[in-house]
Amino acid sequence: MDAKVAHGVGVIKSIDVKTAMITLNHQAIKELNWPPMSMGFKVADPKLLGGLKVGQKVTFELKSQGTKEVVTAITAVK
Repeated sequence: MDAKVAHGVGVIKSIDVKTAMITLNHQAIKELNWPPMSMGFKVADPKLLGGLKVGQKVTFELKSQGTKEVVTAITAVK
């Protein structure tokens, strides 16, 4: 079964490079039928967090891994 990819837009609430976690206050994510909410996500590669700051607006990609969604791409919105 292929991992489902979902796309979201949100604002960074916290970043923890040590544990490769990011907390995002995201808009609704249609692919997952999720309403807008704040939640923490594991990041596939801690390098993705480089250059990001709390309060930045970002677009991101999530892949389902089992029961968890993992951020596989994240980009600051100018």
